[in-house]
Amino acid sequence: MFQGSGENGRRRRLRIYAWWYICTGVGFALLGLHYWIARAPIFSIALRFVIAAGFVLLGFATFRSARPPARRS
Repeated sequence: MFQGSGENGRRRRLRIYAWWYICTGVGFALLGLHYWIARAPIFSIALRFVIAAGFVLLGFATFRSARPPARRS
């Protein structure tokens, strides 16, 4: 898949990775919710929510690093 070249291609790839991390985090949160409804042990539920939070934070940090640098005047 053609991503472009230079700095714009790098930013585009980082945004794709950021969305990937956020979607993975949402998936783990939904899995935790499923286990919660199924009355699984609390440790397995909490572990899935902690993993979900980690992926979502990683996604937001990746979005932040994909932003262009601020211009100084």
